[in-house]
Amino acid sequence: MTQPTHRSERGFWYLTALQFQGAFSDNLFRISLMLIAAKILADPNQPNQLGSYNAILQMLFPASYLIFSVWAGFLADRYSKRFITIATKVAEVVLMTLAAVSFIGLGDVDNAPPSALFWPTVVLFFMFTQSAFFSPSKYGIIPELVDEHRLGWANGIIGLTTYLAIIIGAFAATALVPLLSPSRLEWIPGVLIALAVVGLLAGRGIDRTPEANPGRPILTNPIPELIRYFRTISNDHNL
Repeated sequence: MTQPTHRSERGFWYLTALQFQGAFSDNLFRISLMLIAAKILADPNQPNQLGSYNAILQMLFPASYLIFSVWAGFLADRYSKRFITIATKVAEVVLMTLAAVSFIGLGDVDNAPPSALFWPTVVLFFMFTQSAFFSPSKYGIIPELVDEHRLGWANGIIGLTTYLAIIIGAFAATALVPLLSPSRLEWIPGVLIALAVVGLLAGRGIDRTPEANPGRPILTNPIPELIRYFRTISNDHNL
């Protein structure tokens, strides 16, 4: 008897490539923005403004997950996780285009005012939001792409490639920002646009998956659901 072909694992590798690209792009943009902010906010008369700005950047990531995670889980349950994955990549292409525009608005960073960081920071928040919507589908689709006995291996691969992408993205940012002239930093989101398109194409290689709960009612108010989640966590001593 011939062995069945494991197309699902091919789909998993497309998911891995898409996830690697997303984590790399997020960190390349975030670290680049921090380095640019260090130039713009390097004012000896206001030494605390850079620290305050970096604190804001650190808050954006958990804030986006706290605000949107309930909706993200709802969408991953009601619609195909493959559809959500591809939709978030389309959103990333749009966001990277906006990032390029915002970087053009910076002009010469050596002479840019602190207010010039506003729109790149807004774009970064929406990038974190895009990641928040992608996350439940990313983890939820893995059991639909690999056999059950391969779940531990698959989660390990996703974890490994995610942290590898974070490290490489941070290294690329620290290498790339000093190489570009202060008026050519829009090349960074330009590269990220191209990478987002590559990620979008990789998403098309993921196996089609059915909706887990297509009849779930539309979620309009996430607060009760969020409270229920926190109550579940608080009642579980291990969590």
